[in-house]
Amino acid sequence: SKASLKKTISKTSKKNIKKIPSESEVVDYVQSQNGFVLRRDIARAFQIKGPDRRRLKEVLMALVAQHTLERRGKSYRVKGEADLTVIEVLGVNEDGNFIGCVIEEDHHNFEESVHLILPTPALEKQLHNGDRWAAKLHITDDHLEATLLRRFVVEPKGILGLLQQDGDRILLAPLERKDRDLYLVDPSSCDRFSANVGDLVEASLEKVPRERFKAAHVLKVLSPKQDLVHHLSHMAIHRYDLETEFSKEALAQAQQSKLPSSLEGREDLRDIPLVTIDDKSARDHDDAVYAEPDQDPNNKGGWRLLVAIADVSHFVTSESALDQEAQKRGNSTYFPDQVVPMLPERLSNDLCSLRPHEDRPCLAVWMRISKTGKLLSKKFIRGLMRSHGKLTYVGVQAYYDGKKDHGFPETLDTKVIDNLYGAYDVLKAARKKRGTLELEVPEQKITLAEDGSIKHIQATARHESNLLIEEFMVLANVAAAEFISDKQRPCLFRVHDSPKPERVEELRLFLESNNLKVSMAKGNIVTPLNFNHILDQVRDVPICPAIHQLVLRSQARANYSPDNLGHFGLNLARYAHFTSPIRRYADLTIHRAIVSLIESDSTFYPYKIEDLTRIGQEISDRERTSTKAERETVDRYIATYLENRAGETFPATVSGMTDFAIFLTLDETGSDGILPLRNLGGDYFQFDPKAHSVVGRRSRAKLTLGDAIEVRLEFSNPVSGSLLFSAQLGREKKSANYTKKSSKFSKGRKSPAEKTGRSSDRSPSRSAAPKSVKRKAAPKKAAARPSKR
Repeated sequence: SKASLKKTISKTSKKNIKKIPSESEVVDYVQSQNGFVLRRDIARAFQIKGPDRRRLKEVLMALVAQHTLERRGKSYRVKGEADLTVIEVLGVNEDGNFIGCVIEEDHHNFEESVHLILPTPALEKQLHNGDRWAAKLHITDDHLEATLLRRFVVEPKGILGLLQQDGDRILLAPLERKDRDLYLVDPSSCDRFSANVGDLVEASLEKVPRERFKAAHVLKVLSPKQDLVHHLSHMAIHRYDLETEFSKEALAQAQQSKLPSSLEGREDLRDIPLVTIDDKSARDHDDAVYAEPDQDPNNKGGWRLLVAIADVSHFVTSESALDQEAQKRGNSTYFPDQVVPMLPERLSNDLCSLRPHEDRPCLAVWMRISKTGKLLSKKFIRGLMRSHGKLTYVGVQAYYDGKKDHGFPETLDTKVIDNLYGAYDVLKAARKKRGTLELEVPEQKITLAEDGSIKHIQATARHESNLLIEEFMVLANVAAAEFISDKQRPCLFRVHDSPKPERVEELRLFLESNNLKVSMAKGNIVTPLNFNHILDQVRDVPICPAIHQLVLRSQARANYSPDNLGHFGLNLARYAHFTSPIRRYADLTIHRAIVSLIESDSTFYPYKIEDLTRIGQEISDRERTSTKAERETVDRYIATYLENRAGETFPATVSGMTDFAIFLTLDETGSDGILPLRNLGGDYFQFDPKAHSVVGRRSRAKLTLGDAIEVRLEFSNPVSGSLLFSAQLGREKKSANYTKKSSKFSKGRKSPAEKTGRSSDRSPSRSAAPKSVKRKAAPKKAAARPSKR
């Protein structure tokens, strides 16, 4: 009861004992709150702090595994309670059922499609794609269900799209991927705003009297007519309202900024051969590195490392116009053809950039590590440095590989690079022993010609030189987090929570159903080493891609918070972002905190915990927005690249499934596409969520998560960035399951439910691509750590 619960909490408070509540006490408290409760609030209710929060988390994870509680993000509630939520109607799936998606903080959550339950059949006539309804959400064994309650009346809102010619008509092609309709444009609205075919515009949709379709009325021209490829990044900029202009005050402050005129308060680092190592195309250089063997006889085999970071806080003072602009953006956003910077170019590419042979202010950290890679000591200083070389990853890698065309300046002693690799070897061994999560997360590099057209698209090459810089940056980030928290001051941590228990359980059951024995007991806490062990075990067997997908999807999203949960992927207890203050506001926040702690005459600390909570939430949201904008733009570039290749076949991998479509990743470009079940020819296919498969009703042909399949490109839409495919699968009875007798994986095994629901697409007529399904080779391993860029 609530009374007994209050008594328990009060008793604990009086005795001042950090008592971890029992499972029943936790359930009672959560139930008393009527709905989802944040883990943070549960911890506060039982006065649990510090390391004990992990023990509370173990209790919560066990309750989720027992199906007593259900989890959404960092919130928990007693399983079975109906959740009032907002649903957006997406359409009808292959089985004729209405489906939708959950709206969370005005964002679509396509992680799972939701089956819509209509209280009365008459309600069917009121359902329209894009409508939003209040609904009660129910979780079943296989899927989510939502009972619709009432429709929200939404005022007509502007949509973004490209004006296209169709005979004597002008049509609007929307940017929204889920909106596959073309809208007839009112010509008078084009005249009113001088809008022409090829313009990127904002328009309103209004119902035409006595007609079932809607007409588009131009409201504003966002980007005037030009080649489509030049519109692609602007589409994302306008859709996500990215800030591209700085205030006059901020620009004036940037222009008036000056380099330090003396060494006052700074240590002279100009004679130390610090070097920058970046991509060849990089314009801002915010970090430089140096290493030397430690001469301390008590630390044989150890190293001294110096990481120097541009002192952005010298130029961007708290609450200034520049600071307000930087905080509003949160981070820089990178597109193939341009950058939307967090700071004006005067700072990002000039005064804050660690250019070779030019004096620059920096915030640096000396670190001593043992021969096993343990961080023994750290010292933060404000300094004045001079880069001794602007090196590239490719050039450093060429030197490492014994090639002579490395492009180093003649004045640079190559021993500088040898020492960097010496220290890196120690850090690499320590990382392996610590056990960071090893996942392949491929990225595409789009190379543009001088006229802005697409030259080629290829997977980004990762060299040992990339990993060297990343290890140095990770160590500096750890040093920053430890330095601030050791001073008992609030710190804005970069946190990566452990995986969702339900996703881990899903993976465990999938492995179990395929006779793979792994040390992953139900309800137990998993570590990165557990995942690495699983991936190592299945690396050379056909089921590897499916397991790789499940491991990847089980991971939580990283964010910024003063509430330290550790970093699961890097397997670190304390971690912050310190090394990229030119492009991330989180790093600038950490710089200001460190400067206030090392200034001998400073008793002022710039942040309270509530400040960091607000900042962390805001910049985490903006980081997600930037990521969406970047990904959508890459998708649009790839769709443009493939626009004239409709009808061609492509090898692809099944990356997800729902009851209306299969989601694919193309081998050639790494881009995502959709294969509606209606476009899967040869049979009538149904989704089997427990087997992560679609199965032909007559042929029993099966397509499973992680399978390789050859697909035919039916349609490429550069405006929305969507790719639509077809395939032929069911002409003869086939199974993609691995059937060798010697294998641990047997035919017909089932796995738990797994959905990755996205928006429904209207598809063109079915077209076949005559190829069978094959298992894909296992992906190469690469360390999944935060990229320097």
